[in-house]
Amino acid sequence: MTIMKALSVVFYFYAMICLISLAAADDATAKCRMNFEPLKKAKWIKSTLNCTNFQSNNETSIIPYKPDCCQIVKSLFTTALARHLSDTQHFFLHNITTSKSCVQEFQSKVLTSLGFPQHVVSSCTVDPSHFAASPHHCAGIKTLDDLHAKINPVRDRLDGNALINFYTFEDYCDGNIYETHDCFMCRTRAQYFQDVLDTAIGDESNYHDPYTPRCSQLLRDLYLARLNGPESYGAASCIFNLFETPNHSVILLTVVCVEIIIGLIILCTEDVNRVIKNKGKNSKAESTAAK
Repeated sequence: MTIMKALSVVFYFYAMICLISLAAADDATAKCRMNFEPLKKAKWIKSTLNCTNFQSNNETSIIPYKPDCCQIVKSLFTTALARHLSDTQHFFLHNITTSKSCVQEFQSKVLTSLGFPQHVVSSCTVDPSHFAASPHHCAGIKTLDDLHAKINPVRDRLDGNALINFYTFEDYCDGNIYETHDCFMCRTRAQYFQDVLDTAIGDESNYHDPYTPRCSQLLRDLYLARLNGPESYGAASCIFNLFETPNHSVILLTVVCVEIIIGLIILCTEDVNRVIKNKGKNSKAESTAAK
């Protein structure tokens, strides 16, 4: 009996140690490890506060002037998730518990520190399930390796221009896509990448969240932001639509056109002067010949 009691005590302590270890492990995975600091320090971040002009139609409810304010809030969280992808090679957070922890930190600390009013923070909620890794979420894609393993069989079935366009989209999106023309070219080429993702992930026709993109779009945006720099002006304007992309190309074209017009006016003026001078010379020659 003594031996049995001793074994029971040993087993009890072993079980307690295992339970404590499991609890510690769960606590570690539940802790948010997203790095929000680069987002908070982004040079364009204050421009996102333009959406926070709210009006009150009675004492209890507040209605936004602009319906895209919640879209901006969720795009900011997606921008931070793109930083997480760059740092860890993981598209999504470890599990739903971790995702809830990160969403809570984002809403209670990050948005408040940026200057978003409390009624915006409370009304524009982020659904943690859209950003948690799961075998049933986004075809089980969790990492960059998962993504490539999923799309490679689809890519290998492409031929001709489709294959060329797929391989060149990174060249158009890796760099400055802040200009309107560059943004347009990136988005156009990235559509080939998304077409492959659509095929690999399958039907998402039942997805109806107006503020969070479906899986293929979310994966595409995170992937492109990683190429361009998640907190860059190009990613913020062209990929996440946090503010309008400046149409510098139109300005440049206007300047060039003005310069061409001025050049043509100068050339025309010189031609007119040349004609007048020639006419003067001819008149003198005719007068001399007549004498």
